[in-house]
Amino acid sequence: MKKVILITLALMLGFNIKAQTSLTEAVDFYSIDDYGREVHLFDILDNGQFVFMYFFFTDASTSEVFDP
Repeated sequence: MKKVILITLALMLGFNIKAQTSLTEAVDFYSIDDYGREVHLFDILDNGQFVFMYFFFTDASTSEVFDP
């Protein structure tokens, strides 16, 4: 009986799971690479290329806007 209740509860909660965003289509965004160039997502995708995004943290000591 416990298994039936747990499975039923898991199914009920599973249908209420929401995505992290309510967007229904991708949005273009840009990032600045290590060499200071702007990289636009849709420009790469429009050329038929794939995109691998690797987000990591670095300190801002070499940034143009960093002013100690």
